[in-house]
Amino acid sequence: QQRRWQSAIVGALQSKIKALADQKAPQFAALRKEHANVPIGEVDIGMCIGGARGVKCILSETSLLDPMEGIRYRGLTLEEVNERLPKAPGGKVGLPEASLWLLLTGEIPTHAEVKALNEELHKRAAIPEHVLKLIDDLPRDMHPMTQLSMGLLALQPTSKFGAAYRSGTLKKTEYWKAVLEDALFLVAQISPLSARIFRNVFFDGKQSALQPTSKFGAAYRSGTLKKTEYWKAVLEDALFLVAQISPLSARIFRNVFFDGKHIASDPSLDWAGNYAQMLGVNHTEEFKEVTRLYLMLHADHEGGNVSAHTTHLVGSALSDPYYSYAAGVCGLAGPLHGLANQECLRWLKDTQKALNGQEPTVAILTKYAQDTLASGKVIPGFGHGVLRKTDPRYMIQRAFAAKHFPDDPLFKLANVCYEAIPPVLEATGKVKNPWPNVDALSGTCMQRYGLVQEDYYTVVFAVSRSLGCVSNLVWSRLMGLPIERPKSMTLDSLEAFTKKEPCARPERRSARPAVVVVVVVVKSSSSSSSVIVFLVGGGGGGRPGSSSEQAAAAAGLGGRRGACVGGIRIVCLVVLGSATANDSCPWSTGAGCTWAD
Repeated sequence: QQRRWQSAIVGALQSKIKALADQKAPQFAALRKEHANVPIGEVDIGMCIGGARGVKCILSETSLLDPMEGIRYRGLTLEEVNERLPKAPGGKVGLPEASLWLLLTGEIPTHAEVKALNEELHKRAAIPEHVLKLIDDLPRDMHPMTQLSMGLLALQPTSKFGAAYRSGTLKKTEYWKAVLEDALFLVAQISPLSARIFRNVFFDGKQSALQPTSKFGAAYRSGTLKKTEYWKAVLEDALFLVAQISPLSARIFRNVFFDGKHIASDPSLDWAGNYAQMLGVNHTEEFKEVTRLYLMLHADHEGGNVSAHTTHLVGSALSDPYYSYAAGVCGLAGPLHGLANQECLRWLKDTQKALNGQEPTVAILTKYAQDTLASGKVIPGFGHGVLRKTDPRYMIQRAFAAKHFPDDPLFKLANVCYEAIPPVLEATGKVKNPWPNVDALSGTCMQRYGLVQEDYYTVVFAVSRSLGCVSNLVWSRLMGLPIERPKSMTLDSLEAFTKKEPCARPERRSARPAVVVVVVVVKSSSSSSSVIVFLVGGGGGGRPGSSSEQAAAAAGLGGRRGACVGGIRIVCLVVLGSATANDSCPWSTGAGCTWAD
């Protein structure tokens, strides 16, 4: 299907989006550079185990949820939005496509703009025949949401952003245009796709049980599953998913790269060894070993990375593990997450070509790395969002490679890069971690044993990461973790935090008034102190408490008169007892104490 970059209305839409972005750019830059350390709230243990409820950690410019007024689209309440948006002839409800325009541009569209946008969406609504065939061939008792997920993924090859990103010609400042193009196609295609699924499932006389595979989904829908037993059904799904993902992934590999000539599963082999066997690119024990190593090293990497967090987030809605991990796999497909290993391998190959037969040395690679950075390009495979040392997974793979294929040309090049590149990155003063990560070598290991199909590397990653993601799903249900719901902020709401005086407008999770803390410290002759804390207001009701816990709590609030955190103000610190020359305020700041005999 031929996809167009632009029409007149898309050009107008792009212009308006760009104008708003240019208007917001100074605000964004100032917040990032000048106010990065301004606190916008606290995170406590309850928020951590309560689904990140209310944690202000997401920038979402399109809307803001006000606890008293409800959601605002670009600053407008829903009542205002419904009143002001263009409507269908004779209608009284704002058009959804008009709200799309509002969310994208910050402006209420004219009737002419909505009409043109509607025509544009109709032009884009055609579904490719192969997608229709896929949907029509699916079992009628498959859940419609599963079908929709598959349909959307089947449309992914038409992505403008994906194609432009892979071509290497798309500038970072132009990403948004390609994403806008994809967004318009998606909005146009999702309604006919969903309608087709509806007619397939419910109007062919074959209504039957939905989603028969998932044990959790079936048990939950039956209404007989206790909340304390959720995890058992999730575990059941998790074990099936892990068991099924390797033959499924191997089948995809053989379909795409070997004309559907499949290799049967060997139940005498271990999970990873059998997966390596079914891929059929190398039947040696070494390939099975490197596959086992890769799948073990990539199995989990805490919960904050894209695939793990996406899986957890979707699972928190009690979506079953199949839905949840499918969403995680979509995140894994992103070039900043799961595609990194193949990008690193491609960079090594390009470097090898640039050397033109020269033996790689530290001096040569140092100059090459400096020239690469000077040209505005990046060096993939070095640095990490969390780690501040060489990735242990890299070192384990490096030891394996040094033992099994020390003379491999790509490994020798990677080894020289390990010595040459970190000092170059460190010298820029901009890189917090110049050391290689796991992606710098994993592609080289696959390549060595004949797994040269780079586009498949992320699938191998997905097979491995399934282990950690579904394990977390089981534990999330076992602990009864709630649905995840952090708080998003707009640029304007962030900027407001940089201008307000301390406690001028307490940001609290309830409408109760601010708490006033009066701390009395009673000194004794034994140099120890007792602490009495009075909470006044906000439901505190003057309740006194004593012990070192309150002392620690008060000290944690800053220990100074007038200190304010999260709407709690310390208005008085009184120390009862005689002060000596060696005495100082018992609070961490050493200030704000009133001594009284």
